[in-house]
Amino acid sequence: MSDTHSSSTYELPNIGGNPSSKAEGTNPGSFALSPTIQAGPEGARTFASPDTPGMPAPSEKTAWDFMPEGWTKKTGFETDYHRAEAWQAPADFEPITQLESA
Repeated sequence: MSDTHSSSTYELPNIGGNPSSKAEGTNPGSFALSPTIQAGPEGARTFASPDTPGMPAPSEKTAWDFMPEGWTKKTGFETDYHRAEAWQAPADFEPITQLESA
């Protein structure tokens, strides 16, 4: 199927089909990509839809690349740091939020 409503032509992705049980219509899930559930940058497309033509690729960085001041990577986790076990909290760290307490 080609896009006939824009100045450029591109093929729409053939993804998801019609998930309606009676082929009555579509929903946002019809166009979602299959999830890639992984830790770190490999999971950047855990929840993803086909990109609009010209969109940049997902970032290689994750929240683990922006740890707060004072947090340090433990020895042995230099390249495998996309999980809590890889980090040492500062000595004076006190969890405030429910997430920090988990």
